[in-house]
Amino acid sequence: FVQKRRKVCIGRLLKLKKMFVSKFQSTPKFYARAPGRVNLIGEHIDYCGYSVLPMAIEQDILIAAEPLSTSVLHLANTNPSYVDFSTNPNNIEINQTKPLWHNYFLCGFKGIEDHFNLDNPSGMNCLVEGTIPASSGLSSSSALVCCAGLVTLLANGKTLSKVELAELCTKSERYIGTEGGGMDQSICFLAEKGTAKLIEFNPLRATDVRLPRGVTFVIANSCVEMNKAATSHYNIRVMECRLATKVPYGFHQDLMKPSSKYVLATTPSPPTSCCFILAPGQVLPQRACFFLQGLDSGHIHMTNGIRPLRCAIPFG
Repeated sequence: FVQKRRKVCIGRLLKLKKMFVSKFQSTPKFYARAPGRVNLIGEHIDYCGYSVLPMAIEQDILIAAEPLSTSVLHLANTNPSYVDFSTNPNNIEINQTKPLWHNYFLCGFKGIEDHFNLDNPSGMNCLVEGTIPASSGLSSSSALVCCAGLVTLLANGKTLSKVELAELCTKSERYIGTEGGGMDQSICFLAEKGTAKLIEFNPLRATDVRLPRGVTFVIANSCVEMNKAATSHYNIRVMECRLATKVPYGFHQDLMKPSSKYVLATTPSPPTSCCFILAPGQVLPQRACFFLQGLDSGHIHMTNGIRPLRCAIPFG
């Protein structure tokens, strides 16, 4: 099996090299790879700072790259549905209103450029190939950001540790407009064969979680695509979860039951998420809502352009 797998990988690289030569009339100088991931435990909690348990998968993003002496960044994809893109590396602009495939590459590129304050970043010819189903929840976009960051790092002769790369690419992906956490980028750089990883944050660290020998994980693709950068749904979920984690939870579970002793505050129909139970006259501490930008006529106005949530509870 190992020999067969090695043969497949070599064949894939040779095929990518051949396509690169046909596209750019030159040969790639190096290759970079970033895997997708599946999460085993911990959904929508990494952006609140809570631990998660993902593992890398075989499906990946692969980039063949050639640094250039000219100030031009050429991006091409082996998938003909993704059109070519060229730009000046000294003037990177990421369009958040149209999250096209090349914008995720630009996120990784710009992250390295900004981190090292590169005055004249190297131009590149890059050919991207991906086997991660797009918008399927397996982190194809994060894998592209990470792979682009790694390619840009090498092309400009810079070095970072895996942890530093993971943290940098987490921040870089937010250039596209999504307020994601660091799970995807962390497992992308810190994954090891045969293990899942307990990913903890602040500071970022990863602990091996050995998988049972002989166990097979079946990942089913529903074929329903969800581009999280194309709508506000993802960011709304992020803000809702952050709000929920900041609410003091020092109440007994029985308080969730209807009672005349407590006041239930929730959002109007259609519901968007959070509800709170407070004793009569109790207020929600302002420090628990540090990311809210104001209160106006019974509305809480979220940052990042997220639509407001109507709230019936007082703030102190």
